[in-house]
Amino acid sequence: MRMPLLSLLGALAVLACPDGARAQGHGGVAGSGMTDGAASVTTRTDVELSLESAPGTGAARVAAWGAAAGGRMAAIRTCYEEVVASRPTVEGTLRVLMSMPEGRGGVHIEVSEDGVNDAPLVRCVRRVLDGVPTADLHRPSGAIAVMRFSNTASRAHEATAVAAAEADAVSITREGGVPSATGEAREGLVRWTVRGEADTSDEAISEAYRLARSQIAGLLDCRRRASRRGRDPSGTLTFALRMHAGRAADATAREVTVADPTAARCVTQRLERAPHRPATGGSVTLEITFTP
Repeated sequence: MRMPLLSLLGALAVLACPDGARAQGHGGVAGSGMTDGAASVTTRTDVELSLESAPGTGAARVAAWGAAAGGRMAAIRTCYEEVVASRPTVEGTLRVLMSMPEGRGGVHIEVSEDGVNDAPLVRCVRRVLDGVPTADLHRPSGAIAVMRFSNTASRAHEATAVAAAEADAVSITREGGVPSATGEAREGLVRWTVRGEADTSDEAISEAYRLARSQIAGLLDCRRRASRRGRDPSGTLTFALRMHAGRAADATAREVTVADPTAARCVTQRLERAPHRPATGGSVTLEITFTP
C-alpha cells in the first residue's frame, strides 16, 4: 500500500516538518536566494517522498512513520544539495525500509532499492533516517520511504553534453580512399579543408579539423587584415600541418594565393597558437580559404 506523505498526514506533516511542503514535489534551490536586493538563481533540487507500508503495519502506524520521516526531510534535502554541488548528474529513486523490531533497539534502516547509484548520498540519507524520533513509533512496525531525487542541473548537464558531442562531431568523407573534412565560419567567409593520405586515420583528420575550428576568430582576423587598404582578401593558403598529442601543432605554408603578403604568417601563428590541443599525432594537409 503506497501512501503519498502529504495525503497521509495533511496538516500534521506540515507541522512536523516546516520545510516538508517544499521538499515534497516542489524542492529547494541549492545555493540561491534573494540577498541585498539581488536575485541569484542556480540549481533547483527536488526531493519527493512517499511511504509504503511494510507487511503487518496498519495505516495509523504508517502515519506515525510519516510524521517521523517528514520531520527529517530538510536534512535529506541538504544531503542531496551537497551531492549535486559536485555531481549534478545524480538523480533517481531511493527506497529505504525503516522498521522497529519487537523488543528493544533503535530504528533499523535497510536500502531496498538504490536508483541513485551514489554511495555518499545513500550514506547521508541512511544517517538522517537513522535519527528519526521514535517516541510515537510502535513495535513492531515499519514503512518504506520512497524518495525521488531530481535537479535542474542534471538536465542542463545532459543537454550540454549532447550539444558538445554534436559540436565535436566531424563528418569525414573519402574519395579514392583519401579522407577529408571541410568546415566553414561566418557564412563561408572562412573555409577549411583537411586532407590526409590513404593511411591517415579518421582521428588525425578530426583533430586537425577541430584545431582549425578552435581558431575561427583568429582566422577571421587574418582575413580582415588581408582586406586592408581595399585589397581583395580572397584566396587559399595550403599548409603542411604536423600534430603532436597534447601539444601545439606545427604549420608550414606550402602554397598561397592570397594577395596579402602577411597572410601566411598570420594564419601560421593562429594555427600554432590554437587553443585546441590534438589528442593524437599525425600529419595532414590543411587548406584555409578566404572568400571575398
